[in-house]
Amino acid sequence: MRELHCAYCYAPKQAAALDREGVLAWAIELDAAGCLGVGFGDGEPTAYRRFAQLCSDIAQSTSMAVTFTTHGHRLTPELVESLREAVHFVRLSVDGVGATYERLRGRPFAAVVQAAGLLGSLRHHCGHVRANQLKPFWPSRPCPYPCAARRYRSPYQRPGMQGALPTLGFPSG
Repeated sequence: MRELHCAYCYAPKQAAALDREGVLAWAIELDAAGCLGVGFGDGEPTAYRRFAQLCSDIAQSTSMAVTFTTHGHRLTPELVESLREAVHFVRLSVDGVGATYERLRGRPFAAVVQAAGLLGSLRHHCGHVRANQLKPFWPSRPCPYPCAARRYRSPYQRPGMQGALPTLGFPSG
């Protein structure tokens, strides 16, 4: 389900969901075929009320990494705790800082900063924030894990654009 209705988003806006048992069976099949991970996104995965259980089921039934992309506004300490042993990394979707974020997303920037703090407590992996203006808003906490050194290309970059946006790693343990 897409919740924020950002004006620049190209994705369809109708509510849709997959059957939990079907998703789990699909994940087991992908694992058997050698897939390394499954990522939930293109909508807000945490809007699915059994999302934490689905992640846990996949983590327990496969050897794949379980990841997801979130806007962060549904994260609570309880939800993060229930994801702790099931999720390997999380991508926090941030399209600007301060007033820019609030104009684009229609939500308070302070809320996404709070979400980043909650994600920082997950396991020993990193949550990644892709935005080129965020460094001043978080204390310098270099991430000791190899994933923090990776660079991710923004989905908004088009062929011919130079470089990838920096990824800030948030150590969580």
